[in-house]
Amino acid sequence: MADTRKLDMDRLLLIAGGHSAFQLLWAGVELGTFDHLSREPGLTLPQVADRMTLQLYPCRVLMIGLTALGLVRKQGDQYFNAELTEQMLVKGKPGYAAPILGWQAEIVYPGMGEFVASLKQSTNVGLTRFPGNGQTLDERLADLRQKP
Repeated sequence: MADTRKLDMDRLLLIAGGHSAFQLLWAGVELGTFDHLSREPGLTLPQVADRMTLQLYPCRVLMIGLTALGLVRKQGDQYFNAELTEQMLVKGKPGYAAPILGWQAEIVYPGMGEFVASLKQSTNVGLTRFPGNGQTLDERLADLRQKP
């Protein structure tokens, strides 16, 4: 049986660049990139930029990243969602996973900046990134939900 945890260069690069990959993925969700490509498969770069109201250069950066990750594919000058992207990252589809990604973007990422400090201090230092008086993340998030 093959060891699926074997570290090779591809896996190391994936781990090292995971934060960038996630930010590209989240930008695609937040900006509606995958929704636009689902409604209008085959959009060109200027058309994608127009739909997302982005300047051409930042849209190009985003689309290069999404293409490199395999979330979208490019044929000639046209962009299309990858099959799994279409199933899981388009609003209204049964497998839509953006709420989980939103949790990562809004809850997990802010606190992860304090991960090393948390290990050294043996406490959740990242908790300070969230307002409230609670001693746990759940308590602080509950405080946020109760405020108007």
